[in-house]
Amino acid sequence: MTWIRTFLTVSCLLPLLEAQQQCTQHIRWGSLLQALMSMGSGISEGCVQHYNKDSLCDPAHMLNQVELNAELLVDIMKKTESIYRKNPSPQDFIQGLQHTCHILTPCAPHPHHAGHESVATCFNKLESFIHQKMSHTSCAWEIVNVTVRELLQRLEKRTFRRHH
Repeated sequence: MTWIRTFLTVSCLLPLLEAQQQCTQHIRWGSLLQALMSMGSGISEGCVQHYNKDSLCDPAHMLNQVELNAELLVDIMKKTESIYRKNPSPQDFIQGLQHTCHILTPCAPHPHHAGHESVATCFNKLESFIHQKMSHTSCAWEIVNVTVRELLQRLEKRTFRRHH
């Protein structure tokens, strides 16, 4: 009886996983990363003193705490868009995030889910960091850009790995 339940559960989940994989194949990671790079490619020498890894989100740690799925990706894209709306010049990046959400939303079984705690914690740290560095906003954005770029690169690698 247990084997039958397990088989039924797995057979119900397989189409959902397959659909999520198909959705993630259509994400334009390169475009997102290129738009982010256009806002800055690293932390300038003058801003290094403001970089405190302990007060920031660690993308590797956050992603190790969650299962990669369309719902999680939608949550990350929306939180990234929210934080970048405070940046003076991210229009291409925001459009890329919105496009990615548009692709992923049909694959997210619970699009109105409350969110993932580790994602919320990560982005709360980033928002807090920006707020604390108000007198050095350009440095704060350089540092946030580097953190978000690492997050997107890790997501790209994880989704690419799932397809092969």
